[in-house]
Amino acid sequence: MKYLNLQRILLQAALVSLIISCGTQDPILEAQTVEEATTSIEPTKSIDKTIENDSTEIVSEEMNYAIYTDSKTKVSLNYPASWELFEEEFDVEFSGPMGAVFMAITSAPMRELDELADDFFSEPEYQEESRITLDNPSGYMSIGDLRDGARQARVILGNEQVGLIIFEATSDPEDFDLHLLQFQTILASLDLPETDIVVNSDGNELWSNYQVEDYGPTTITILNISNASTTQLENWAALAESKMASRKANILAVLWPIGDFVREGGFSHPFNQHEVLITSEEADFLIDEIDMWLSTQTCMKENPEFQQEELETYRDWLERGADASTQLSLCPGTRLVMMGLASHHQDQSDPVGLRDLQEFFTHELYHAFQQDLTSGSCEAQTGPESNTPWIVEGGATYFSKFVSAEINGESNPVNPVSDILLNALNLSEREGTNIFQGGSSSGAAALQFLVEIKALDKDSILDGSLFHDCAREKEYSNDNPYVMAAIESWHLIEQRNGAYVFSEEAFSNAGRQRPIDLQTQENSSVSQTTCNQPVEFVLKTYGSVEEHKIDSVKQALNTIDLVNSGVNVPVYVVLWEVNDERGVSKTVAEQIAADVVPAIYPDRSNDDEQWIRVTEDIVGKTQKETITADLYHDACAGGIFAAATNTMDFPNYLGKITFHEFHHIYQSSFYRNNPEGHREQPTWITEGMAETYGMLEAIKSGWTDNVYFEQTLENARQRIARNPDFADLSIFQDEFGDHWPVHSTEIGMVALDYIMNNYVESQSFDQFAYALYSGSNQDGWKNQLTAIVGKDYDEFFIELRNDLLN
Repeated sequence: MKYLNLQRILLQAALVSLIISCGTQDPILEAQTVEEATTSIEPTKSIDKTIENDSTEIVSEEMNYAIYTDSKTKVSLNYPASWELFEEEFDVEFSGPMGAVFMAITSAPMRELDELADDFFSEPEYQEESRITLDNPSGYMSIGDLRDGARQARVILGNEQVGLIIFEATSDPEDFDLHLLQFQTILASLDLPETDIVVNSDGNELWSNYQVEDYGPTTITILNISNASTTQLENWAALAESKMASRKANILAVLWPIGDFVREGGFSHPFNQHEVLITSEEADFLIDEIDMWLSTQTCMKENPEFQQEELETYRDWLERGADASTQLSLCPGTRLVMMGLASHHQDQSDPVGLRDLQEFFTHELYHAFQQDLTSGSCEAQTGPESNTPWIVEGGATYFSKFVSAEINGESNPVNPVSDILLNALNLSEREGTNIFQGGSSSGAAALQFLVEIKALDKDSILDGSLFHDCAREKEYSNDNPYVMAAIESWHLIEQRNGAYVFSEEAFSNAGRQRPIDLQTQENSSVSQTTCNQPVEFVLKTYGSVEEHKIDSVKQALNTIDLVNSGVNVPVYVVLWEVNDERGVSKTVAEQIAADVVPAIYPDRSNDDEQWIRVTEDIVGKTQKETITADLYHDACAGGIFAAATNTMDFPNYLGKITFHEFHHIYQSSFYRNNPEGHREQPTWITEGMAETYGMLEAIKSGWTDNVYFEQTLENARQRIARNPDFADLSIFQDEFGDHWPVHSTEIGMVALDYIMNNYVESQSFDQFAYALYSGSNQDGWKNQLTAIVGKDYDEFFIELRNDLLN
């Protein structure tokens, strides 16, 4: 069971009222104020006094309450018994003397919480004044006004199993404060049972009575009687756990030694039999320890027969030498890892065996981190053609390769990717190209293919969030053409410059061009010998740049996965302190050029004139209050040149600027790696995309929020409406509009937001950006825009203009 914290939400409600009464205009600062207050003010008691108004409605602990329980989801809450209840098929309304409270339980998954909240709080008839974040369960509360003059509180809460729940509390302005308190009391009583949705063969939803146990503090316990170092295992487990977006299960990992191979099979699981090295006493010890641990797990307490059956199975493995390598999802909050270790896994002097143990152990742990393995709704969708086997196993192998690389101090992400693809290539040559035969190896390669064609977010694999809500059945089924391309292409691998990569044929199967290779510049007109530099960020500061500004830039750079971004050259980030709105002196500017240009063009003799032109350009721009980025023609390094501005809309604003400027490097990388293609892009696309990327990454980093982003877009729309001559995209093809009433960045953001919302809703921003730039490089930006929106670009311009001005 999960309950909304009454003390916390009452305190927040009081603060919201105070914020509104003070007329604060910045919702970001409001949210910060609330969070600070909740950590510094002593918790309040529940409502302990009676408040009356003209309608004699009373808010008190002594009020009589009735219980409402949704028959389908079992969500329940308390509401004043004197209120009227109106229940419809999909929603319910509680009506009292001062106003009404509306509740609707949606089928939207937890991952859509933020997106739905932004839509819910920005509806045309509702004007938001403030917003606060709620937890346990997660959600948001918004306070604002309706167009008809009424006041309203809106709340959206998320629950992994039930979905998203929406509330509205509406009253006249004069009654709103008291009605809000009543609403808080109702919310505080909310009881969200975590149940699984099960879909039967007819497609009808059934609701399981089984409740997921209250996980509480989750633990990883290691029971090890092998010669492997328990300390090392604990350190690896801690590192693996730290990568997860969230943890939801108690885990027991049991490890014991096994001897030489005896024969294949012989067990109910796909294990082989080995020489038994442990004594009967040691087997008894392990079984007793497992038994005691299981006895503390809620779901096992309720099913002792199941527990006993499991123990008998484990004893058989121990006593007959099974080379067990498995994670058992006994119930949602209880996971057991069983590992029989061969001799090479336990030999501390064998680097190959130690590496194998790292991957073996973290692979099985990752299965225990995969939250939806016991989801009834997910299991119900798994059919004979399901991709679950290779996605689940491939995800564990993918994760273990990256974690093992980190354990061994290998910072270059190329290494685990190349290793994944080498294993997949060997597998295909040995066993064929059926993706299900290879399981973990073929699955890991297929996932990497989806990452490279921008159809899957790599982070969702590495933080486990890919396995929070059955995405393998909902999003990565055979209905997804990119998944089908991955199934066909996972084995199309070749060696290039010492690394294993996908072939051109693989990308053609997905209708894509080859992304920029991770370690090679062979697609560039620049020779490999002159551009062989580490792909990394190099931050250089000049003058006494304030530390917090440097930290902002560093935080942004640490977030960007430069190698896998496709920018296959180092990027120099040059930062200097603003001096009376001027740049650096000519002497310092010349020093900057002397530091950076040799990295951009390592071999000056190839093109001395270009060396001189770029040197003059850098000297000129750094003597101004410049913020710009360049990936010059045939360059072996990119450059971000930024005056450390004092203009800050929010903390870490300079980090947002860094994201923006890096996106310009990314835009240019498509032409750099295919110089035979088209280079031109209109200014409204380059600037609008860069600023959108900067905003989204700043939100993702927690520096600002969607309210700020939406307000920025709305301000731009209003400025365009006031200056209708500038609602024409064609005038922003080559103009920045620095001194115009509407800047290219503003109309670019608005235009791209319109395209994303109306034409490419199923794509993430990263997927859209990749499709836009790669297609523009291949076919020209006008043709690619036409392909995206499905109409001639002139027709689209007119459509957008009409939307902006009507």
